[in-house]
Amino acid sequence: MNQLRTIRSLWLALTGVIALAALAPAGAQQATPFQVHSNGTVSWVADGDTMRVQIDNRSAYETLKREARGLQSTVDRDLRVNDRFRDRDMSALVRIGNIDTPESVHEDESRNTEEGAQASAYVKELMEGTRVELVCWDIGHWGRPICSLYGGDHGDRFDLGVHLVQKGYAEYVGSFGAHPYWDDEYRRAAQDAR
Repeated sequence: MNQLRTIRSLWLALTGVIALAALAPAGAQQATPFQVHSNGTVSWVADGDTMRVQIDNRSAYETLKREARGLQSTVDRDLRVNDRFRDRDMSALVRIGNIDTPESVHEDESRNTEEGAQASAYVKELMEGTRVELVCWDIGHWGRPICSLYGGDHGDRFDLGVHLVQKGYAEYVGSFGAHPYWDDEYRRAAQDAR
């Protein structure tokens, strides 16, 4: 089992760097691709696609925080890095990559929907307090690490984003590029959900 996880981690590292490099248009300026892999615990769910994860590996946590600070230095909006990362419990507010769930806690209340409330309730029940593996590959527009949560308490074949697409709580979003690791699984899930 440990050999399988080691092989999977190495495969993720190699394919992630290759996929991220391939996604950028020729001649485009891009941040250095990175990949962070760790285990953690989902401590709080904000809504269907955003949650706080306590990250087990200090180096992984510090890398994500450093990447967010690096992005902050290049943009003119406040990414709220100190809100996104909490040193006291090594937790980060993460955004699940390549999915979108309807809004449930948006500051513009007119954007919140019943479907969003249902997705949020489902994810809270499913994920709060669970152990997960996470792989993160970007920092999003609002300073949150972009990640996939998989495995852990839900077993080796579980990926939260794929699961939410299959269940109809989320849409697979490829407008910022294909999922860097599991694009085929996400596409199948989206097709099956129709």
